[in-house]
Amino acid sequence: MNLIRYLEVFCRNYREIKDNKPQEYYENQARILEYIQDNVDVEFTKVFSENIKYDDEKNLRKKLNTLFKELPDPIKSEIKQEDKSPSKSISSLAHKLVDTRNYRTHGDDPDKYKSRITDPNEVVEILNLLEQILHYLVMNELGVPKTAIREFQMNRF
Repeated sequence: MNLIRYLEVFCRNYREIKDNKPQEYYENQARILEYIQDNVDVEFTKVFSENIKYDDEKNLRKKLNTLFKELPDPIKSEIKQEDKSPSKSISSLAHKLVDTRNYRTHGDDPDKYKSRITDPNEVVEILNLLEQILHYLVMNELGVPKTAIREFQMNRF
């Protein structure tokens, strides 16, 4: 769970994810917020306004996909699933991680999170992979030469 959070924070702090919403979205959002301020009881304005402003802060799945797509081929090959393309494998891993995180965080109906990771062996395997990914991303961001990163990962993983 912590590794998923670390990846999310890394993406928030070091990667810009483009927002694809049209300008009209924001214009309508502003009108709705103005309506709430003018027409809703004061005790409820804050909660409604926050819900309208909540933009999912670029959802976790999009953040993970962004990070995973920039990985070097040796790490991508560890993500690759036999029956899927590299892109689909990345999306599948992101989906599993999001479902797992959401299930563990909210703890409600397991049927809502069908892609969550339940197999203990897969949990260990994915945690090792996420640790490797996080090491790569941080070292790369710090400007460590790719050869040094590769050597570190070969010795560590």
